[in-house]
Amino acid sequence: MKNTINIFRPGFHRALLLPALLFAAAPCRAILNGEGQDIFPVPAVFQSSAAITYTSATNPGLTVSSGMVVSDGNFGIGLGFPGARLHINTLADSSIGQIVQAAAAQAADLTQWLNSGGSPMLLVDRWGRLSYGTEVALQGAGISLLTTDVDQVGLVIRGIGGQNEDLQRWQGVGGVNLMVVKANGNIGISTGAPQARLEIVAAGSAHTDMAQLWRAGGGNIVSSLSATGVMTAAYFEGDGSGLTGLEGNDNLGNHVATTTLQMGNFGIVSSSDITAARYQVDGSTLLAKLRGANSLGVGLDAGQASTADDNSFAGYQAGYATVGGGKNTFLGSLAGYTNTAGADNVFAGYKAGYFNTAAYNTLIGSEAGLNNSGGAGNVFVGYQSGYNGGAGGSNAFIGYQAGYSNGAGTDNSIMGYQAAYTNTGSNNSIIGSHAGYYNEGAGNNSFFGSYSGFSNTTGDGNSLFGFYSGGYISNASGNSAFGAGAAKYTNGSANAVFGAEAGGYGNGAAGNFSSATIVGYQAGNKLQTGASDNVLIGFKAGYAITTGTGNIVIGYAEDTSAAGVNNELNIGGALFGKLDTRVIGIGRQIPQAALDVVSTASAHAQMAQIWRNSGGSIVSSMSATGVMKAIRFVGDGSGLVNVPASDNLGNHTATDQLNMNNFAIISSSDITAAHYQIDGVNVLFTPPGSGNIAVGIDAGVVVNASGYSNSFFGYQAGYATIDTYSNTFIGYQSGFANDGGSGYGYSNTFVGSLSGAGNTSGNNNTFMGAAAGNLNSIAGNNTFIGFNAGTSNSSGESNTFLGASAGYSADDSYNTYIGVNAGLYSTTGGYNTVLGAEAGNGTSSGSTYINSTLIGFQAGYGLEDGRRNTFLGYKAGDAVTGGSDNVIIGYDEDASDPNANYELNIGGAIFGDLSAAKNISIGSMAYLSSYKFSVDGTGYLNDAAWTYSSDRRLKENITPILSGLDIIGQLKPVRFDYKKGSKKQAGFIAQEVREVLPDIVTENSKGMLGMKTEAIIPYLVKAVQEQQKEIEELKSQLKARQ
Repeated sequence: MKNTINIFRPGFHRALLLPALLFAAAPCRAILNGEGQDIFPVPAVFQSSAAITYTSATNPGLTVSSGMVVSDGNFGIGLGFPGARLHINTLADSSIGQIVQAAAAQAADLTQWLNSGGSPMLLVDRWGRLSYGTEVALQGAGISLLTTDVDQVGLVIRGIGGQNEDLQRWQGVGGVNLMVVKANGNIGISTGAPQARLEIVAAGSAHTDMAQLWRAGGGNIVSSLSATGVMTAAYFEGDGSGLTGLEGNDNLGNHVATTTLQMGNFGIVSSSDITAARYQVDGSTLLAKLRGANSLGVGLDAGQASTADDNSFAGYQAGYATVGGGKNTFLGSLAGYTNTAGADNVFAGYKAGYFNTAAYNTLIGSEAGLNNSGGAGNVFVGYQSGYNGGAGGSNAFIGYQAGYSNGAGTDNSIMGYQAAYTNTGSNNSIIGSHAGYYNEGAGNNSFFGSYSGFSNTTGDGNSLFGFYSGGYISNASGNSAFGAGAAKYTNGSANAVFGAEAGGYGNGAAGNFSSATIVGYQAGNKLQTGASDNVLIGFKAGYAITTGTGNIVIGYAEDTSAAGVNNELNIGGALFGKLDTRVIGIGRQIPQAALDVVSTASAHAQMAQIWRNSGGSIVSSMSATGVMKAIRFVGDGSGLVNVPASDNLGNHTATDQLNMNNFAIISSSDITAAHYQIDGVNVLFTPPGSGNIAVGIDAGVVVNASGYSNSFFGYQAGYATIDTYSNTFIGYQSGFANDGGSGYGYSNTFVGSLSGAGNTSGNNNTFMGAAAGNLNSIAGNNTFIGFNAGTSNSSGESNTFLGASAGYSADDSYNTYIGVNAGLYSTTGGYNTVLGAEAGNGTSSGSTYINSTLIGFQAGYGLEDGRRNTFLGYKAGDAVTGGSDNVIIGYDEDASDPNANYELNIGGAIFGDLSAAKNISIGSMAYLSSYKFSVDGTGYLNDAAWTYSSDRRLKENITPILSGLDIIGQLKPVRFDYKKGSKKQAGFIAQEVREVLPDIVTENSKGMLGMKTEAIIPYLVKAVQEQQKEIEELKSQLKARQ
């Protein structure tokens, strides 16, 4: 590396030494002086044997020692055969190969090497500066290097000695090492023997002497390393496990931050807990412990403003504006979004309760109760149920868009698809698809059955049970209709229609008759507009009446004498009458007298009429020939013969009591008295106040002048009633304790012995049947019909019990029990719908199930404390006791366990897991926990086929099947019968297949094996391919032999 080939001497005699690697390997002897002008021509082949000098007139010439050769344009010095245009061979190791010396006023470059295009490749300028790839050396640089290709290496320095050889060394004044690059790759700064890839020796040894400095783009120092080994930085990142001097030896342990921890693209990993006030993504909170105690928000901005306690919000902006309301549970995107102070709410579903501000609401379903603002105590279940809830409270809506338009309506119970869709009224009970669809401002209605009360808008106090019952009632009130199509086309008021297709159904168009009482299948079937005030009882009774009014027809298929006749009486085709003229006919349809009796014969001994006493003895008679006999005759006897003169008390003013002894008082006119008594006790009187009447011993005995419009019938009926109003009590001690305290106890109807006997201040109750509602005290809006129906209810409100002992033990609200012993032992559970004899019977110790729908004989019979169960069918779910969230449909179908939860059973054929898994199985529950969908048994697809997802984009770890024949050869196809019974089957035994192809065999939680038979197909295809390859090879071999 120290040998020198060329020495260039610029005008100021500064020498530049170049490594031998760049030029010749040994020194040269040629000396070239001057500009080289006037050199004489040289022959094609010339060789000198002595020194030769060429000169010009103005400059020293060219002097060449012996040994110069010119051959074919090549110029050689010191050798016989030049191999280049200039080939110099030095004669001794100490010889200088070439010297170029600048003139005193040198302006041009001393040397230039050009490429074929004339561009500089290497030059030495007049200052002795060396330049590679550029025409001008960079000012201030001894060597300038410019690469001409982005892929070209600008400078390569390669050592040829040992690993400790210097590739480069920079030294300062006095030979002090500034930087050295070793052949082993070590770099030293301020040291000539680096022991590492980079070794830096500081200028000093003090703490303030820096070995390294790192600066930002603006020149500011951001990190440093001192001569004493102290490193400072704005931020440290990485494994700090080797650091010492940290508090607790834990990177950030016990550290109180003063700014945000920026992790960049790195995560935070911990095997312990990570605790934060909130968890965010891109600056938006997704999981946070809200400011109120025991409150949690899960989802983007969920519960952002919440400060109240015990709130749980899950979903995008769920409970977003909640500030003061506590004990809320909101689940779903935007659920309870604007709720501010509403408390104790449960919302589940997209935008459920979006505008809610009130409390005690349960809204479940997408947009359920979306516009419910001030309404409290509502239960809405179903898509857009109670959508426009507004300020109405104490409502229960269940079903798709049930109660959709309800605004200020309160105390409504609505269930069914679009049931009461436009409802805005209050105190309605509406159950069934489209039932009460147009019910707007109407209240106090009870509709049960699809399309029942469908067209009702403003009609109040209607009770409609059955498909399309009262379907066209719009603004009429006070109707009761029971049966499919009962009173379907009428829009009249105050009708009582019981029976399928009874009450104008056959008319097929609107018929606005009113005040009719119709009982029986197709009774009054043809009634039209104006056919009012009819009483028709019996199968097809009054069937043909169209416009007739005021008729009474009782009996099987009995009718009036004409379709438009009025005021006729027909009882069983035996008793007839004209009610307007008050004539009665027995055996005569058109009577000619007040009593027109047709005898069964005409002889003197044949009786037309006979009167008997309670013992059955005849006390009077009328023969077919007109002979009347009686124990005693009372009245005008002037036409009689052989009788004494009469005693006339007319125009007589008594001065003492009239003592009739054992004789009666008979009058064809009125008998007027202040009170009517039996044994000195009032049995008929009009109590103080307007519109009151009392019939029975001590009935309404204490009513004062403030009470009005009360009717009491029966022993001690309404006994304690004082100042209430609009009550009707019929039966022994019915309404006994109703005292109307604090202005309550009004608008009740109690019919039956002891019915409503304990009621004190309950309002708007209807109890019919012995002991129905017997213990009801303060509850209102209840309807109990049947012996002992709702007997134990004290404070439960808005219940409907129909059937003997239906809801016998119940004392909660918003229940509907229909059927003998339906909900017999249900005590404190609410919001139940039970339909069927002994359905939801419960246990004698008391059952508390809630939010359940049980339909069918003994459906949910053993239910005790389950919740949200739906059982439909004869004895459906009768063995379930404590299970919840089950759906069981079918004859005598049940859950897998009395305490099972989230199970689906439809007809014992379709099973499901209704929890988060949402699995479905057909034929068996065995695989329910293992598969999203499973079928136990054979199946048939008609003109269809299964399609499986097979897109490459869904798969990974794809590898070819290497062998098919070997796999297929190990499988054992068999024929078999299932133990449950079926036709002969062909297939495999899963245990045997698992030994060959374990990946296609599955095992459920009960240890039962299953297999994906279709997964064998790829192996069959591979086997066929292998066979085909063997066939082709055999064919080739056979052909070769031939």
